[in-house]
Amino acid sequence: MRRINADHHHQVPAPGRGRHADAGHPQEGLHRGRPADELPAQPRLGHLGVHRAAPLRHRQLFRRGPAPEHPCPAGADHLVRGQVQEGHRGHHPDRGRDAGRRAADRHLQHLHRVHREPLGPGVRRRTDHLLTTMPRPSPVPVDLAALINVLQQRSTVLNLVGRNDEALAGIERALRLARAGGAAELEANCLAQSGEVCSFVNQYDLMLERTEAALAAYRLLGDRKGESLALNNIACVHDIRGDYARSLEYHRKALAIREQIGDLLGQATSLNNIGFINDMLGNRQEALSHHLRSLELNRRIGDRGGEACSLHNIGFLHKSAGDYPAALEHLAMSLEIATRIGDRQGQAYNLENLAAAYADLGDQRQSLRSLERAAAVREEIGDADYVAVDRCAIGRAL
Repeated sequence: MRRINADHHHQVPAPGRGRHADAGHPQEGLHRGRPADELPAQPRLGHLGVHRAAPLRHRQLFRRGPAPEHPCPAGADHLVRGQVQEGHRGHHPDRGRDAGRRAADRHLQHLHRVHREPLGPGVRRRTDHLLTTMPRPSPVPVDLAALINVLQQRSTVLNLVGRNDEALAGIERALRLARAGGAAELEANCLAQSGEVCSFVNQYDLMLERTEAALAAYRLLGDRKGESLALNNIACVHDIRGDYARSLEYHRKALAIREQIGDLLGQATSLNNIGFINDMLGNRQEALSHHLRSLELNRRIGDRGGEACSLHNIGFLHKSAGDYPAALEHLAMSLEIATRIGDRQGQAYNLENLAAAYADLGDQRQSLRSLERAAAVREEIGDADYVAVDRCAIGRAL
């Protein structure tokens, strides 16, 4: 799993693991799960702050695996890429719509992480209600900051329910207002959020343009946390494009700032993302080292969602190295936490990787059982693409 800095939990964002950001600051992103190599990567969202007194800040993006390219890939082997906090608290461009009911519920109450996954009926009803009851943007900007905040909030919720074009139009309006009003900080936040929204509609060139502009604005403002969030999301764009060396460069810059300002949550996110990129580059030991450091930080700050993400990625690396006892141990621990915190997507990823590990060990009975459970979870959250992948794998195993 990896994280983009947006609103997280599983990373996203992801879902979820709700974390609270300081008022006026976005949450940080983490990369979440990434499916088998056959499945392309997509962006996704982490923590979102809906009810905020201060104007919403940009969220970090994180990436998760996209819909399968093939109707029946060879396996259901997933790597959870990272974690996201604000925007993608970690990072992953998933067109998703739901990070599990728990994460979505949190998002609707205060500052929560939400994954972009298919929304279940209950979550959709609550988000639709939020859209109808949320204050409508006034045509007369009596209070510029308040108006921009409403536009940001609506954009966040519109993204959550899959109305991405409307979300982009709303945040673009907020950006124009911030520029016209000479509100530099609001403009920086809107640029960052605009970049994140662009990831949902696959406009990666515009995403990069907006996020680089946000980075320049945060630097002029001396906003180190905003700078680290922008660096994280720029890294995610390069990751999406397959430029892992450049992605690693930006993730390291984000990590350096987070270490300087004492942002432990951001450090955990960056370490997770650096671990993911190192794995993509074939540097397995480096990847494992960074995921272990991320795990240590997540445990220290009490982030159960981040802990589950790190455990999953460590388990995946052990599985790839053929150390199946260690893989099963870490994946089982991650599954237990994901189940306890209500992260349905996290449960599915762990069950799918457990199934792959059992299959490699020749235990077809346990592998089939895990796949059936994963498919049931995917069906429950409405993730049709992955249901097809799991059902296909089940058919092959029978």
